[in-house]
Amino acid sequence: MKKILSLAMVAVMLLALASVVFAAAPDGQIAYYDFDDEKGLTKNGDNVTIADGVATLGAASWLSADINLKGATEVTVAFKAKVTDGSHANWPFEITSQEQHGSWLNGGEGETYLGALLNTGLTVERYHLGRQGNVSGEVTTTEWHEYVIVYSADEKTTVYVDGQLFGTYDPRTEANPKEEGHYSIANCVGETPTLKIGKANWVDGEYADGMSVDAFAVYNKALTAEQVATALEESTAPVEAPTTGVATIALAVVAMLSGAYIVSKKH
Repeated sequence: MKKILSLAMVAVMLLALASVVFAAAPDGQIAYYDFDDEKGLTKNGDNVTIADGVATLGAASWLSADINLKGATEVTVAFKAKVTDGSHANWPFEITSQEQHGSWLNGGEGETYLGALLNTGLTVERYHLGRQGNVSGEVTTTEWHEYVIVYSADEKTTVYVDGQLFGTYDPRTEANPKEEGHYSIANCVGETPTLKIGKANWVDGEYADGMSVDAFAVYNKALTAEQVATALEESTAPVEAPTTGVATIALAVVAMLSGAYIVSKKH
């Protein structure tokens, strides 16, 4: 009898565990967009479409989202993208805050942001009061590639394309290096940054023009070379358990043991 009740309790516990399935976010991932819908994003302009897991951005249009990097000393940005015309300046992303953004064209101290540019190649920028901290090189941008950009706490910027090391920038190797902390995340993005996909703030704005993006993730940590391969792993919300499988088996066990208990009482 006690054995039967113990088995019943185990079955109930299995049922409870099976009722919800969790897929935890990868460590440090603070934003993920799969472009199955507009969740978490704001569409700006008329030339943005989101369908079938791909965001396509045309002239004077972009996506934006508030992003929490308060206190972050490291950032990793990962995305898959391609462009239709490499002669245009397509901006996969820019991260900066309104208070941190001061255009040198309008008398400000200078531009400050984290960003990347796709045209006939790739240029990655870690920008603070001057065009420094860049990693650039040739990529066939009209084909799909997976880009992972690691902005580490030591102010280095490391870029991977399709899992392979693309380039590294170390400000300490400059002929006239800036003071330590010049390219810190806080200096580049400010207190309340916004993520823009498809736009940068140069002049009146520079945009993507025929750029497609398939998955986009942001981490508040520097991914290691080994972690780059899984940078675009998605975090998912809890989902209901299927009607078959563990939950159904647990229910069947509970029903069977309940019947066994009733029979044992009768005898």
